[in-house]
Amino acid sequence: MKKVIFSFAILTFLSFVPPALAVWKSEGPFFSNVVSLAVDPKRPDVLFAGTDGGLWKSNDGGSTWNLTGPELMARAVLWIRLDPHKSNTLFAGVKDAGICRSTDDGNTWKWISVSNSLIDSPFPIAFAETLSNTILLPDVNEHFRSLDGGLTWKEFRVSGGDIHVFAFDPKDSKIVWAGGVDGKTGLKKSIDGGITWQPIGDGLPEMNHISKILIDPKDPNNMYMAAMGDCFKSSDGGRSWTKMEMTSHSSIRVLSFVMDPSAPQTLYAGTEKGLLKTTDGGNSWDEIDRDLPAYVVDAIMIHPLNPQVLWAGTAGAGVFKSTDGGSTWKSSNNGLAGAWVSGIWATPEISPAIYAQTGAGLFRRKGTGDWQEIRDPFSKDDPAEITEIVIDPKSPHTIHAAGRYKYLRSTDGGETWKDPVKAFQDPSPEFYGFALELSDAKTMYSGGVNPDKGEELIFRSTDGGVKWKPSGKGMPEGDTVISLREAAPKTILALLKKSGIWRSTDGANSWVSVTPDIQEIRDLQISISNPATIFLASKSGVYRSTNTGISWSTVNTGLKNTDVQALAISPGGEVFAGTFDGVYESKNNGDSWSPFNEGLSIPDVRSLAVAGGHLYAGTAGGSVYSADIP
Repeated sequence: MKKVIFSFAILTFLSFVPPALAVWKSEGPFFSNVVSLAVDPKRPDVLFAGTDGGLWKSNDGGSTWNLTGPELMARAVLWIRLDPHKSNTLFAGVKDAGICRSTDDGNTWKWISVSNSLIDSPFPIAFAETLSNTILLPDVNEHFRSLDGGLTWKEFRVSGGDIHVFAFDPKDSKIVWAGGVDGKTGLKKSIDGGITWQPIGDGLPEMNHISKILIDPKDPNNMYMAAMGDCFKSSDGGRSWTKMEMTSHSSIRVLSFVMDPSAPQTLYAGTEKGLLKTTDGGNSWDEIDRDLPAYVVDAIMIHPLNPQVLWAGTAGAGVFKSTDGGSTWKSSNNGLAGAWVSGIWATPEISPAIYAQTGAGLFRRKGTGDWQEIRDPFSKDDPAEITEIVIDPKSPHTIHAAGRYKYLRSTDGGETWKDPVKAFQDPSPEFYGFALELSDAKTMYSGGVNPDKGEELIFRSTDGGVKWKPSGKGMPEGDTVISLREAAPKTILALLKKSGIWRSTDGANSWVSVTPDIQEIRDLQISISNPATIFLASKSGVYRSTNTGISWSTVNTGLKNTDVQALAISPGGEVFAGTFDGVYESKNNGDSWSPFNEGLSIPDVRSLAVAGGHLYAGTAGGSVYSADIP
């Protein structure tokens, strides 16, 4: 009898299948908003990229990237500096968090206690070249000095204004320049290591605002400065300056400024209008951004052993690499899934097409292929800003995209797009929210953005989007439509930024408020299997209605973070909630929730979509993740 029981127990154990876990994987698109770059001078293939979503590291010169430093994940890394005197030691300035330090090549980080008043550090530290443990940190009003490599800090002041940058003489660290804002030239100099300071800067404008200082390592009397909308040069250690004429523009804001240490007459300036280069000390400048997709170049880095190799960090388009001194550039973003995804949508196929709205534009991936930016009919100056995509369920190759003033339609699965809207309509429709009437694809609805009093908030078209007429009777004035959804034939729900949920049961002819007392509603989703069931995402959690919005109840059991950003509902009825702390799943119509986060490295989820048995999550600084729905 004991053998029988034992055998049965073994059989039971072997036949037990544990519940499926959500294992998320990164899907791209592979780029990011790169605001800072750093290269290890002793190991020039080791690069670091600071982004809106954390710190990324490459061990092969930018060919591939990996997210590193869990302490910095989902944080904006404003600057990175490698300690020139200590290998594997880095410092990083983090938005709204201060400064942290790594002693193991960026794998782990510890926060540095500089001052109780320092909660943000947008200005990078400066290392003394000839004093191995001396570091200066600029800030507003008060500044900080460390004499032990960043372990402890003491406050000091540079009287007369704010300092944004310190620069040490590369041959004598007792000589320091301080640049910032003081109502005058903005520049001061110390010859005693920062104990006393004297204003200098003949030729600089009044009310100057200095952000970058470069010093020739071979002759420290030769200096360059980025200030306000201009750049200047000095040949006498900063006592006098002349303006450099860089472009035909009256002024240009320089965001990154680097010097080739092997050829100090060669400078690179990353600006809001592209990338510039001079090889004659600033006498003449050339534009070298032909292959860069983004105008804004926030960071530049030069290979320490081969000055022909450059890396550029761009706003929204990631890292680009040049091997010919900037003449040509190629994307260097493999693995750098750091885009900020505000919206994500998917077609209903088993191998769906995925659309992701990022800070750099609208991207599409078909099946398991590569991501492609949808550029036509957009442009480099005016990238796509889509707020809603609707796929026609009866004709999945027909896709509607809406974005404030623009409505586009594709009838070939997103390959080409056309604007069908008749021009010069009065009043003119806006397309921040969009809904399609499923029983009649020629009937569609649009919502406006913060119209003035007397202007229309909702529009309707009955001819496939060519002509639009106001259709918002009863709607409040001066509000913004976040989204529109069809709950049933002729029954439309509108989510307004200020006024909550409104409902029409007559095809948008008239509207009534069905708003519960909810704080900051972010998303509205309708059950596929039971359209009378509606879910709302809000700052105070998830709300559910089972009668098309007539009454509402809170359904937050199991949600550790009730600040919910997005919702998605699968055809099988599973409900998913995206929060700043990851994704939650409910298998019982919202009655209770469980974490759904295994493998989700960036937990700040801003958008969700379901397609082909997969859940897709658009993150803040981590691009798109996917997981199989169990």
